[in-house]
Amino acid sequence: MDAGRGMKALLALNQTDGYDCPGCAWPDPDEEKERSSIAEYCENGAKAIAEEATTKKLTADFFANNSVAELSHLNDYEIGKKEE
Repeated sequence: MDAGRGMKALLALNQTDGYDCPGCAWPDPDEEKERSSIAEYCENGAKAIAEEATTKKLTADFFANNSVAELSHLNDYEIGKKEE
């Protein structure tokens, strides 16, 4: 995603009117005033958002050329970097 879309996503992360981090273990504060308006996430949260919001995609050809057995040897980072 581009920088503008990334910043918009990060500003909404873990906010009352936004969305919860996909990899977050932080509890949600009970009141709005307890939330930071600029960085209510950690480094792993920023990485999770970048991975979840990517515009990259795989096609059926990718799966025709890569077996499940081959893909099972890759870690999450390597899988996330695959694209046609």
